Parts: sequence; structure tokens; C-alpha cells
Amino acid sequence: MIKHKKVTYTLEKGIIDFIESKSDSLGISKSKLISLYIQSGYDFMVDEYYDNGCKPLVDVRKKRNNTIPKTFTLPIDVESTLSWFSEKLGVKKSHLVMGCIVDFEREFQRKEREKTSQIIDDLVKIVDESYNITD
Repeated sequence: MIKHKKVTYTLEKGIIDFIESKSDSLGISKSKLISLYIQSGYDFMVDEYYDNGCKPLVDVRKKRNNTIPKTFTLPIDVESTLSWFSEKLGVKKSHLVMGCIVDFEREFQRKEREKTSQIIDDLVKIVDESYNITD
């Protein structure tokens, strides 16, 4: 049986709005979505940890404007891993959660652009071959 823990993160309003919209469009709970973002952000946090010589980050902006506390229910292993990174990086969990969300969505958008570009390239190749068009 998986055990869960209620946690509260202070997130920017835009991030909260995005989470609500995304969870509705995917048909999953906000807590499940946050858990997926955090889990997908493990590599991001590991990279930050090693890129900084396994020392706390010193130039992370501490103050955010327009933040709202939001409560989620996360699996204990996800929350404890996030807590470990928070301690090692010297960054609040809320900041790490926002970083994981932004990192995931940037990577997702990059992959979507690459996929679209590949589809266009494939279509151009088909048209070139069909009509014997050469450069």
C-alpha cells in the first residue's frame, strides 16, 4: 500500500492556474500531476546538484511575487526525495517544484517543435520525390 503525505507549496498564481488547466485537460488530479512533474524533474535536480559541485545553490531568487499556498497529497517517496534535494541544494521545495514544472514543459515544447519540424521535413521530401523536384 502506497502511503501519501499532505504537503503545501507556495506557488506562483500562473503556475497554479497552469496546473489546474493541465490536470483538467489530462483528466488527472492536481496532486498526481505535481507528483509526475517532480518525478520527471529528478534528472533536472541531479544535474543542478552536480553542476554546482554538490554544494547548495547560492544565487537562487528567494522572493516570488503573487504566490499562493496550495496543498497536494503526494506519495511519501516523492516528497522525501524532493526534501532531500531541497536540503542538498539549499532551495525551498516550492522553488524546486516550480523548477520541475518549467523544466518539464520547456522540454515537452522543444520535443513537440522537433516532431513538427520532422513531419514538415518528411512532407517536403514526399512532395520533392513525387514531383521530381531537386535543389
